[in-house]
Amino acid sequence: MKRKLTFVLAFALGLFPVLMGAQDKEQEKRDVLASLDARRYVVEVDWAIPMSGKNISLSPGYTLEVRNDTLVVDLPFFGRATSLPYGDGGGIKLDTVLEDYKSHQITSGKNIRTEISFNAHGDDHFRFFLVVFEDGSTNISVNSNNRTPMGYRGRLVPQVTAPLQEELLE
Repeated sequence: MKRKLTFVLAFALGLFPVLMGAQDKEQEKRDVLASLDARRYVVEVDWAIPMSGKNISLSPGYTLEVRNDTLVVDLPFFGRATSLPYGDGGGIKLDTVLEDYKSHQITSGKNIRTEISFNAHGDDHFRFFLVVFEDGSTNISVNSNNRTPMGYRGRLVPQVTAPLQEELLE
């Protein structure tokens, strides 16, 4: 009997972290979706995907941030530029107003992804396309008039916390 009780207790204690991890993932999904709905999020970019060549692992610090109608971007650029001001080929750096922001969710089975597109102007005209998955992983594509297209991969860091499920039920 003591052996069965020990087994049941060990099983229950081993299952507890798994259940808590599932709750954390559900809360993370809600936070990602709430941040997207509020248009307040930061994407920490860790991979650059140029049109030619291999994927490039990036050091921390490259981000794309959306704050309501404001876009702050600091991304590297690896590609060909056709006409930029002298000495301005260091990357894509913007702090500007978003234009033509469009977002829609696509559900396939249990999975949800959000597709976002918007325009921004700086030294060039940029068109951004984002695909954000419910776990926060994000693919970014950037097109511009004077540079070859670039792709990026990163992780969305929610800037809005969704209410806990228990709070929603009350």
